[in-house]
Amino acid sequence: MNPSIWLAATTPAERATAALVVGLCASLPASAECRLVQFAELPVNASQNRPVVPGAINGQPVRILVDTGAQLSVITRATAKRLSLMQLSTSGSARGIGGETYVYSTSVKQLTLDKYSVRNLTLPVIAVDAGPAFDMILGENFFSHSTVEFDLAHSAIRLFDPKGCHAEQLSYWSTAYQLADLIASPVDSNRIETTVLLNGKALRAVLDTGAMFSIVSLTAAATAGVTPDSPGVKPAGRWHGVGRNVVDSWIGTFDSFTIGDETIRNAKLVIQDRTKSDEVKALQSRIPVSVEASPMLIGADFFLAHRVLIYGAERKMVFTYLGGPVFDTLHVHPEAPTAAGSDDRPQTQQPPDGPR
Repeated sequence: MNPSIWLAATTPAERATAALVVGLCASLPASAECRLVQFAELPVNASQNRPVVPGAINGQPVRILVDTGAQLSVITRATAKRLSLMQLSTSGSARGIGGETYVYSTSVKQLTLDKYSVRNLTLPVIAVDAGPAFDMILGENFFSHSTVEFDLAHSAIRLFDPKGCHAEQLSYWSTAYQLADLIASPVDSNRIETTVLLNGKALRAVLDTGAMFSIVSLTAAATAGVTPDSPGVKPAGRWHGVGRNVVDSWIGTFDSFTIGDETIRNAKLVIQDRTKSDEVKALQSRIPVSVEASPMLIGADFFLAHRVLIYGAERKMVFTYLGGPVFDTLHVHPEAPTAAGSDDRPQTQQPPDGPR
């Protein structure tokens, strides 16, 4: 990717954001024909399944949540108030778990991320219950212009510019890897989606590092044959995020979960009733508006158990299982013991020509 071409193809606001990740290039050889050029590495603290990178707004330190499930980068209202940033009303709204909320706008003189900084940004401001966990969300509009490696287990996110590479050549860290097709180009949609199989039923799933745990909707779980009344399903409390609504949740076990070449048996997943949350009212209106939610979110727990590289140019995800449970339900519902015989680890389906 030529940074000058990339910048010329974006809006002024996106050009400013893009400037954060244009730096001194370092080459990493992947093969004789493929050259992987790294131009950024962000240090990550992924404690409590929240990938947070350090940064600064107008010289004041902030914690930035890396959230590939968010289409836009935003500042929380609490942070804008703490930093004395002027908030202007807009006609926009934001939607997430819990419904819908107003969007404000603010101007930032300087945003710094590791060694990269950009001046004079206009960013959305939303009310989100982040608490002390983070001050800003770095969304998919930031990452979608690059090939991105999520190495959360080793506290790093890396941005690359592949030269003459195919997806099969990009697993430079290991000869063992799996592939999954992406449904839509992140450059076009600011969403990373793939198709997964849950008990053999095909679902669209968003790769969402901002979700602490992987989640399947109540409707999708029922399609896969698991409901709150199924044997072994246990309540997991009520959740909320953007908006004021709360959603009921459960933990259920699915016979199989498949993503690309990888299959997990006896997968424990959070099941969430998004019905009330997703049927929101239009702001300044009493008329309910039906909103289609993603049937599944593949959260930070999956990323912590894998090394993942998103290659938008070929709409591919390259990933390697690192070990341990793939889906973290222990911290969602600590009193629920792990079921005997549960095997929350992947089984790779090898291609006809043998192991990769």
